[in-house]
Amino acid sequence: RDGRGVLGLERSAAAPPEGGDAAATVVVLKAAAGGAQEAFSALLAVELGVRCPRVRVIDADSAEHGALVDEVSRVLRCDEAQHARIVGTYLRPAQLLLMEAVVRSTSLGGLVRGLTVDVVYELGLVVGFDMVLCNGDRMPVGGLWDRPGNAENFLFRRVGDGAWATCALDQVCVHPNNAAMRGDYLARLARILKNEGALTAALHTTVAFLEREHGGPLLQGAVHLLAQGVWQAVRRAVRIPPGRPAALLSQVKSMAGTDRKLWDESLSHVRPDFLKDVLAVCRKSVQSRIRFEREEGPGGLARVLDRATERAGSTADQVEVFLDFDRTLTNGFATSADLPLSQRVRGGA
Repeated sequence: RDGRGVLGLERSAAAPPEGGDAAATVVVLKAAAGGAQEAFSALLAVELGVRCPRVRVIDADSAEHGALVDEVSRVLRCDEAQHARIVGTYLRPAQLLLMEAVVRSTSLGGLVRGLTVDVVYELGLVVGFDMVLCNGDRMPVGGLWDRPGNAENFLFRRVGDGAWATCALDQVCVHPNNAAMRGDYLARLARILKNEGALTAALHTTVAFLEREHGGPLLQGAVHLLAQGVWQAVRRAVRIPPGRPAALLSQVKSMAGTDRKLWDESLSHVRPDFLKDVLAVCRKSVQSRIRFEREEGPGGLARVLDRATERAGSTADQVEVFLDFDRTLTNGFATSADLPLSQRVRGGA
């Protein structure tokens, strides 16, 4: 994407090798000033269960970087203008991000029948992720971010017949360095996460943005689905071990080898001390204390049973596990998590 420091390179137009994956033939190179912030954000996304492209760093001091420049130069040898712009500008930074390409994907406007409960719920999970990052560029949230939103920063990848998975793009951790801005953000976040009503009121702005980008109305009860995704992100965030953010930051610092100036400047916006304050706000929210949780994806059942076993051994409370593979049991997530369990389960608990 010209002007944004992002370049996609398709190795060939030929079909992938027999038994191979088309995604393996496409990569994305990113030479942005906020590379370290994005690398940290990608690691944090794993902690919160948010899908995003895997990222690794190619340092200018590595043989891989030299081979990459040579190969791009060979591909562009017949186009001097493109060669000068790409090799002379995009590939000059000391650190490049090599990212997975999100293939077989579509935008929000391209989802016709694919706008499902899962998709809307996962968009809420991304909103919660952005709250932790202070990344207000992707989706607006009333009272928190007064930005227009950028629907190019999330795509939907096909994962089965008629099924789509939400994939977050271009997430950048932008923790404020100014004390006044920090305090203001924490206060606004606390107001929004105070209770279900405050969050759903704020998410009406998000729903309006998504409907505009989708070109039509979302599912009935979409604001509550979004809210459940946000609350899940909050619950996962408060379970992050205290020393984990600092460990992730240390991991990102070690990715840069040679000229570290831009890399270290980017890391100045990743503040474990402020992240600790954000997580403290999440911990005080009403939903972080509710023990009605949802797990999905590979290993979801194992995680549920592990937590149930651990909790049963550490509390006198009764632990109940509901397995709802086809959603015939529960009322889904259009109902508020504040409701008693008997109202969230068909036929009563």
